[in-house]
Amino acid sequence: MKIDTTGWKEFRLYELFDKIQTKKLPYKAGELKDKHDDVYCLPALTAGIENQGLSCFVPKANATILKNCISVSANGANTGAMFYQDVDFTVLQDSYALELKEAFSKHRNKNSYCFLITCMQKVIKGNFDWSNKAGWEKIKSQSILLPVIENPDPNHAYTVDDIDWNYMAERIEELEAERIEELEAERIEELEAYLAATGLDDYELTDEDKEILSLSPASTLEKDGYNALTAKNEIEFREFKIGDLFELKAIKQAKSQKDIPFDDDGIIYVVQSQKNNMVKSKVNKQWLINHNEPIIKGNAIVLGVTLPAVSYQSKEFGASQVITARATFLNERNGLYFVTLLKRKMEIFSYARKPGMQIYKNMALCLPVIPNADSNHIYTIDDINFDYMERYIRAIEKQTIASVYECQGKVIEKTKEIIN
Repeated sequence: MKIDTTGWKEFRLYELFDKIQTKKLPYKAGELKDKHDDVYCLPALTAGIENQGLSCFVPKANATILKNCISVSANGANTGAMFYQDVDFTVLQDSYALELKEAFSKHRNKNSYCFLITCMQKVIKGNFDWSNKAGWEKIKSQSILLPVIENPDPNHAYTVDDIDWNYMAERIEELEAERIEELEAERIEELEAYLAATGLDDYELTDEDKEILSLSPASTLEKDGYNALTAKNEIEFREFKIGDLFELKAIKQAKSQKDIPFDDDGIIYVVQSQKNNMVKSKVNKQWLINHNEPIIKGNAIVLGVTLPAVSYQSKEFGASQVITARATFLNERNGLYFVTLLKRKMEIFSYARKPGMQIYKNMALCLPVIPNADSNHIYTIDDINFDYMERYIRAIEKQTIASVYECQGKVIEKTKEIIN
């Protein structure tokens, strides 16, 4: 929202505010970082900006308890940073609190203070530093522009009595309403993006989805003989070695990894990391080609060589010191199923017990199979129930999208609650 400030008038901060006097406390912020209990329960203001400057807790005894006012950082890199405080707190060090003068006491509220902070930060923030701290004596003569009730007399000398407090409250309410609308729009946009990325039409679980989820890989592994029942049919599980299912290939460590240029429009670069689906960054594809670094086709499971990391990569990528696993049956959904099982297997590894090519080949995974009436039947790759695996992942995707959508709804409701 762009606000027209034509007709606004300048007012000195000392015309509007008083600095609140507080008792000096015998504590140092650095000694209180980890203290929060029944005694150390009062948020204390320092010169930081995290958590609106309330970085630690002190006892309530002998403290000046404040609320519904403006806090100001008066030291360090954040000097001049201001926040509206709507909870009980006290001032500890390198900071102070302001409140509107008694003449404006009926305007001591969230909307007025939030509007005033915005106006003050335009002239305070960034204009003070370590050597020129934003103490009250320094900033109280600063002038800010505020809306006024227009007087028909062109010679009228505007004073603080002409400030348009109703205008301030209305603008803040409009901004809050706009923010709610933005959150609602973002929620719908993200839902559509999630559905598009997964190829789903909606996130509602069908009866088939619910039936599939009633039998999770975790529960089936606990069943004797790898057998378990759903409402309609029997799902059996059997062990298969990774080496019997996949073709594994080692990708050597890049000689010049640190020299590879980043490229936002490039391809992903995969390393043996347990974070971000093993993706380090996006890099320039042509640079990799020119320097004889491999471009690896997508639709592959990627494993760490010496670190327990695993991911599924659907598109082409560059890589260093990883192992790829490929198979003709592999696709994105059953690939994610395999990755889920492999991540559980990775828990056996440590710094002293590292994975490797041969270890991966001999690693057994418990997979769903299509039952065979012959009790002597030897199960092979042709018996694996890939349809079950893919339907299971599809149901999990729906659950995850529903969970995210529900969480965003709670954020919106909480925002409304805070605003109101």
